[in-house]
Amino acid sequence: MRKRFSLVTSVVLATSVLISPTAAGSNFSSGALLNSQWTCIDARLSTGGSISEQKFAELDFGPTTVKRDKTFTTVTFTKFNLKTNNYFFTRVALQVFKGTKTYKQSFLTLKSVNGVQKINFTVKVPTKEIKEIVFNVSIQSSKNPKVGGACIPNSVYNSLLPKNEPASSAEDPVLTKIIKRLPDLPKPSGTTSQGEIRWVIAPSAPVGYKSALQAQSDDLASAFPLTYRWNKPATFIVGDLLTWTPDSAALNDECQIFVNRMKTFWKDLPNLDNRLLGGSSYCDGGSIVVIRPNPSAPNPDGDLMAQEIGIEIQANSLMSNPMTAKLSLDELVIPNWYIQAGQSANAFIAHAIKNRSIDGAINKIYLNPECSKVLMKQMRPENKSALGDINCDFNKGFASMRLMIALYGWDATVKWFSGFTSKDDYENAFLKAFGKPLVEFETLSDEYWKFLNNAQFDAKALNEALSTAP
Repeated sequence: MRKRFSLVTSVVLATSVLISPTAAGSNFSSGALLNSQWTCIDARLSTGGSISEQKFAELDFGPTTVKRDKTFTTVTFTKFNLKTNNYFFTRVALQVFKGTKTYKQSFLTLKSVNGVQKINFTVKVPTKEIKEIVFNVSIQSSKNPKVGGACIPNSVYNSLLPKNEPASSAEDPVLTKIIKRLPDLPKPSGTTSQGEIRWVIAPSAPVGYKSALQAQSDDLASAFPLTYRWNKPATFIVGDLLTWTPDSAALNDECQIFVNRMKTFWKDLPNLDNRLLGGSSYCDGGSIVVIRPNPSAPNPDGDLMAQEIGIEIQANSLMSNPMTAKLSLDELVIPNWYIQAGQSANAFIAHAIKNRSIDGAINKIYLNPECSKVLMKQMRPENKSALGDINCDFNKGFASMRLMIALYGWDATVKWFSGFTSKDDYENAFLKAFGKPLVEFETLSDEYWKFLNNAQFDAKALNEALSTAP
């Protein structure tokens, strides 16, 4: 007998999107504020039928940043990734509440495209009630106002499936394996004295931007106490260099040249009104980082510090190998995706160490269709041309870093460096570090990317590798 399902939804779809906090369907999203994977259900089919018949979309929508103290937790969302082949949706309703108290309710307009879109939604809730807070997400079609429905957490969707039906494809086996590794995480070291930072902040910089970056830095120091460090003071400049010039007294001539170079490079870039810009180099004996905040987003990306100065984690890891102690990262021959995506993956790990959870951790996987045409072997140093132009190093690279953590453990983001015996033996270094040939991992990573793109993939090979990983 097929399992029947009836959904009493909290979404009313007409010419506008309305939400009622008292609707019974809200129970499906209790405690979902930090959830990141959703399945969207067509409310019009609620009279009966298998829940899989009501599914019309999958949604990747998790917090970009989570700031928690004993009293309140502030959650910010900046990315909305809806995956559906049937309709485009131009409206999303978001509501956060408990009982009759509504903490935040917003009605946002989406572009008529599939894939990642930028949004801005921030809510502050009592920390002690975080698991009881209800988060309702609903969407509406652009072509037909009657088409749409409620999005529920994947864990709820999968629990309601008949036993003979497959789970949601968004139930990521790699993330499932990473979650199983959470007990293996080291405890936060509590280290915050990673090195001196000299801040140069524009008066117009968003309030709290510096403190958010400092918090990211402290989390990295606590997670990587031996490698997130530097000897010379690092200079951080935060502000819109296109409209503001830092005080010349704060910078020597060498540093000022770099700032001017960034200003020249940035001034003709597209989409400046909705784009975060950053650059880093060395001057005055130490690192210099220049950040132009996104005018449309009050908070920095959750991996910004990892991207801009977290490279020190990789550089110090390379130096800890006696065979490569005198090499710089620029001299090392290694796939660029491991360097670029590895920095964001270290922010992912720092979040997991601090929170003992990956809910709300940074996610840099944007399903760029062009990257589906690029195999991992094409991203090797000797083959690569201009793949960075379509961000495969970051997008497909971050997916590969997640797979590495799932297969090889939490130190996978730096372990490759330990296997090098010379600057260019990266294949042998991989085998020495992980005990598996690089080509085997590349094949699995290509299959994982297919899975993420809802394409046909070798499920047996991927699941077998994950199940046999220690």
